[in-house]
Amino acid sequence: MYNLDEYLIPLWEGNIVYDESIMVVRNRNGSISLQPLAYKATKIISVKNAALTVTYVEGTDYLLQDGMLKIQDNGNIFVMDYDDYFPVNPKEGEAFSTYFGFTVWHEGAYFHDRQIVVTYEHKESDIYFPGIVKGDLVVFDKLRKKENLNMLFLGDSITFGWNSSALVDVAPYLPSWDKLTALGIQKRYGYEKVIEGDQDFSGIGNIRYINTAVSGTSITWGLQNVQELVCNYRPDMVFLAFGMNAGGLDAATFKERLHKIIYEIRKDNSDCSVVLVATTYPNPNLTRKTFYIQEYVHVLHQVKEESGNIAVSDMSTLHKKLLDVKPYHHMTGNNINHPNDFLMRQYAIVTLHALK
Repeated sequence: MYNLDEYLIPLWEGNIVYDESIMVVRNRNGSISLQPLAYKATKIISVKNAALTVTYVEGTDYLLQDGMLKIQDNGNIFVMDYDDYFPVNPKEGEAFSTYFGFTVWHEGAYFHDRQIVVTYEHKESDIYFPGIVKGDLVVFDKLRKKENLNMLFLGDSITFGWNSSALVDVAPYLPSWDKLTALGIQKRYGYEKVIEGDQDFSGIGNIRYINTAVSGTSITWGLQNVQELVCNYRPDMVFLAFGMNAGGLDAATFKERLHKIIYEIRKDNSDCSVVLVATTYPNPNLTRKTFYIQEYVHVLHQVKEESGNIAVSDMSTLHKKLLDVKPYHHMTGNNINHPNDFLMRQYAIVTLHALK
């Protein structure tokens, strides 16, 4: 139902963005603001529901105005009431505290079912470009020769896959960023197959990806479980993605534990390449500190320089740039900390860029 090639085009390349997500929420006074996109649109190509099963009609459901999407009040696009997004007396387990009350929270497909996606043209720009990749990875030689590649992903609920449409079992069934990354590597280097988990890994020209991420975990948990969940698989490349569940851990301690994880991985597997993945941000309305996230980004780059054979995928900076122009609820799967399909794609895209 989706075009994987289009979905893995970086935001900073070309002049078309494919299926960028939006969720429309009324203002307190009942009005509907113009809905911003990552870029000022010059032409709307399509507007669909997030499942890609319904196409909305320009003029009836929406208009292009000042580079943004104007939602027609009597059209067919779902619009959430302000009091539903910021409930005054929410049911238990359906909201989180904010600085001024509550905001709605649901897992599963709740937000996916209420979002739309926009494909549009825009003026070319490098505003989201993550920068030129420096350095080299041992694993590149294996990739160039199309030797069997064993990849492993360790992290929290975002790396586990919440709330990708595939994991919550709704159309368009887009997989989480680990599989998208594997599929992107397959396409870039011409591999034959992508194999998941403990499936047969014989033959040649195959990529296997193993995901041992667990929801709610932190870098401390990662260090405690690195032997069982990473070392025992002897991967060629490991993706380490922690930071959302920091629990107030300072940058120096985060760095120390990250170094220890890498040491344990390479103790008996010295050529293992490591990709350090910076986390996205939680909902900025929540009463939780987020200053540490940007500090962790600096730590990842420091560890890269100090250890070698490491790449950094900086999702924190990309997400921050998107949040400068788009509200959080446009890109979330649960309105707290999980990405939707659009943001899952960006995880894979930025990670693939880090592997150039």
